[in-house]
Amino acid sequence: ALIAATHALGSDRANVTAVALTGQMQDVILLDPNGDPVRPVILYSDTRAHAEAAEITERIGADRLRKLVGYPQGADGLLAKALWLQRSEPQSLQRARHFLFGAADYVGFRLTGSLATDTTTAATTGLMHLRNKHWLDKRLLHEIGIESVIPLLPLLVIGGAMIGKLSPAAADALGLKSGLSVYHAPGDAGATSLGAGS
Repeated sequence: ALIAATHALGSDRANVTAVALTGQMQDVILLDPNGDPVRPVILYSDTRAHAEAAEITERIGADRLRKLVGYPQGADGLLAKALWLQRSEPQSLQRARHFLFGAADYVGFRLTGSLATDTTTAATTGLMHLRNKHWLDKRLLHEIGIESVIPLLPLLVIGGAMIGKLSPAAADALGLKSGLSVYHAPGDAGATSLGAGS
């Protein structure tokens, strides 16, 4: 889709001076050591992890979670989905080397080789300490039962940060100049709010 959209620019591609990415947030994207998907993406709208969400809330406490990550964690949250994977598909987590959370994360990786997510996208996962803007500590993730995700987490960057340069292979596929700066904008809802002047 990205290749098709870029080619639809036609001759205007010659005027492109940078690439900025935004996209759907709160997904589970597991990649193997080669950067290939381990399993189909679990989308933000998937709510199969009801039991796990209830267990996490009972174990950690709704108020404590709210103070740490900003809001209660339901079945659509990444904490519950990670615990569901740990129990239902441990082989997927064992095969994974990278855990990304949104379309922009994955496209950014394909364009630059960088594994990063923005703090807006990360704020929807339940894995980021909202006030300090870093991943939750190992003790808390151990308490939840998902400490195995710690080495899989990407670099955290603020929305709008440059994450790398457009690789020659990506540039060739898109019909753009190699070496263009690629920026990781805030996730879709954050970018929409900014665009609307909210």
